[in-house]
Amino acid sequence: MSKLLKNRILYLCFLVFTIILGIYKDGYLSTMLFFGALVFPLISLSFAFFTLTSFRLLENVDQRIVVKGDVITYSYKISNHTKLLFCPMTITFTDSKVLFKDTILGEEDEFILYPDEVKETAKRVDCRYRGCYHIGIQVISIRDFFNLFKLNFKSIENPKILVYPKIRELEEGNKNTSLIETTESIVSKTNKDPSIFSNVRDYRAADSLKTIHWKLSAKQSKLLTKQYEGSVNCHTKIIINSDGLPFNFEQNVVIQDYIIESVVATIKYLLQNNTPLRLAYYKHDNQSISGNNNNDFGQFYNALANMMFSGKEFISILKKELNGSRQYINTMIFTPYVTKELSEYIILNRLKLTDISVYIINEAKCEVGNSLAVQDKQPLLKLISNNIKIYKISYENELCRLEVA
Repeated sequence: MSKLLKNRILYLCFLVFTIILGIYKDGYLSTMLFFGALVFPLISLSFAFFTLTSFRLLENVDQRIVVKGDVITYSYKISNHTKLLFCPMTITFTDSKVLFKDTILGEEDEFILYPDEVKETAKRVDCRYRGCYHIGIQVISIRDFFNLFKLNFKSIENPKILVYPKIRELEEGNKNTSLIETTESIVSKTNKDPSIFSNVRDYRAADSLKTIHWKLSAKQSKLLTKQYEGSVNCHTKIIINSDGLPFNFEQNVVIQDYIIESVVATIKYLLQNNTPLRLAYYKHDNQSISGNNNNDFGQFYNALANMMFSGKEFISILKKELNGSRQYINTMIFTPYVTKELSEYIILNRLKLTDISVYIINEAKCEVGNSLAVQDKQPLLKLISNNIKIYKISYENELCRLEVA
């Protein structure tokens, strides 16, 4: 039983007592006790309303754009500029049990503000998850002095921060256990040297000045960029399953981080090897980004930081992308786990999909792997039995590791 409820029961008992006392022993004292029992809670409630409408609040963060793992400083200032005492206040922070787990922001703040008092608090917060979310106060609860009523203030505009995913390197260790060979096969599929240029194209704003063909540019009176053999002959497409997940909020956040960081590591590796690629995903509508070299990494990184997991559009995006242009030699699908719909579509179109691989989370090495372990394994086994390349994602020592399923 909460303390608030206990106090209400005690108050009702006292009120009944004053009524009974007035009935059986009428007089000045019993009358004063009865009206006092009626009036004092109303006065206390009016002070709570006064507090609710009179305090001033200011929130701030020292950084609004950070990388996962960074520590930011969140601060708030709440003040009483009146000449009256404020009622007790309790501050609860937004999503503190998940986004800011094991940090000081997960605790509640309780205090009373005296006349002309200002409370300032700064908290260092570890940004443990990628994404764009609000940080700060979720609700301010105000209790009256008799602890009979509680008023909640929720009209709060919290500071918004953008947490970029951690940039990991693909592991290049033992080829028998770690699958760097997958991305290596994309880069070297034609066995041609990506350092030798074989063509030119119009200059783009993101191109390095080192790649400009100055002599030919001077002859044609426009800037032309060298195009290398690796870029011309090797193409890949990455498709992300960004559908909403059926787990709780904390599990979803962890799973999304796993997928996004593996895609970041893969894109970084491919672009560093001058491998043109196209990223396809869903955000309010079908979205895609294309790039050719490491200069294009920023646009992919920004999109992945802001990516949301919602809706049920993955299969429709998959159909559109795989039935489109045939210039992309290799297709890489990143998904938390293999669904029945994904398995059926790939098997049905197996002859059309000449080079496709699927990347899923290694549930044995994921902190919320138990949720993934209970998913139906038949779709995954069907893909494996049909010789579809399946790889599992895990992280070790700040490296992204890809293993054969």
